[in-house]
Amino acid sequence: MHVHYQADDYAYADYDPYVAARPYRSAAPPRRRLSGCLMALLVLIAISIGVIIALLIATNVFVKPMVADAISSNVGTRIETTVVEQLNVELGDLPSGTITISEADINQRISQSGSLGPIDDVSVGISPGGVEAGIQAYGLSGTYSADVHVHDGRIVLSNSDVSGPLQYVVSDGDIERITTDAINRSLAESGYRVEGVTLHDGELVLSLAR
Repeated sequence: MHVHYQADDYAYADYDPYVAARPYRSAAPPRRRLSGCLMALLVLIAISIGVIIALLIATNVFVKPMVADAISSNVGTRIETTVVEQLNVELGDLPSGTITISEADINQRISQSGSLGPIDDVSVGISPGGVEAGIQAYGLSGTYSADVHVHDGRIVLSNSDVSGPLQYVVSDGDIERITTDAINRSLAESGYRVEGVTLHDGELVLSLAR
């Protein structure tokens, strides 16, 4: 017996209800476009890293030495001047005695020094716990702190630390060196050695002898 199928019968035979029930999925974006975006991101990251490295190199090569020189010429020199004047006033030519260095005198001399170059502001503080200096340079601020004691007849700063963004433009070693050199140089030129140091609120008292 010959069976005759209609066109609609073939259409129904090809129909799969499970396939028809599947949700429609859009075609995936071309891989070439995704690769291009990834490459652009990697280039941007590489450029950013390069800029950061360049800034760090410039800071260490140019900025830090300039700030250190400014601290030496403005802060260190004023500290040295203050110590010499206190020696003349309080000891004269005596073989031993004490001198008192106040933060008020140091800050006054710093403010009278005029332009501080790349340094925007400096404020020295003295307390029983040590010395502090608030410094601003190139718009970056921070605080330098250190303990004070005596070793082999010289003033020594220890546990030095620079906090805040200031640490990117000046090192604690520079401030430590500049401050101790200023005090010890003025004492050595006057022929005195340090026998002891006492810190009070706003004052540093040195016991000296020849």
